[in-house]
Amino acid sequence: MDSPDQYKASTSHFWNFSCLTILSAGGYLLVKVESNTIKMFSKDLPVRQAFDYVDSHMGGSMSVEIMIDSGKKDGVKDPAFLRQLESLQDYINKHPMTMKTMSVLDLLKKMNQALHENHPEHYTLPETKEQASEYMFLYETSGGGELDKQVSFNYDIARLTARTKSLDTKTSRFSYQISPVLQKNTSTR
Repeated sequence: MDSPDQYKASTSHFWNFSCLTILSAGGYLLVKVESNTIKMFSKDLPVRQAFDYVDSHMGGSMSVEIMIDSGKKDGVKDPAFLRQLESLQDYINKHPMTMKTMSVLDLLKKMNQALHENHPEHYTLPETKEQASEYMFLYETSGGGELDKQVSFNYDIARLTARTKSLDTKTSRFSYQISPVLQKNTSTR
């Protein structure tokens, strides 16, 4: 049988443990998880000022790289795939965290415009697979060195780069927000 002193000690331990548990739970609610370590620096520090400047004046300090598989060799040259990629790129451009996007589409549109005496109304995608192939071939043979960074060797995968402001934990849901649009706009397989 327990003595009264043992009972008081066990009751005291119970209440101490309960208080510590409640205080700990309250403390856990105040913890913020942050994946953007630059936000932890004071705005007075040069490193923070540099990041803020890059975010506001130079197209963002982070990039999100999206690789889109067309599902077939030379699929990136297919006008239907290019239109779907353009739709995805337009959607990402409208996202508030996006500063700029880049893909093979930009190159193809510039090539089309250049081959039509730089008229702005020709800043459009090629209309046929053959035109897309010719533009890419012309670009490569004229010394263009960026194409291999935007499409795979077999032209089955296109790369879409989105330059963004510094993404913190709260705004890093960027990829989850574009995922449904990515699936909808890349259904050429």
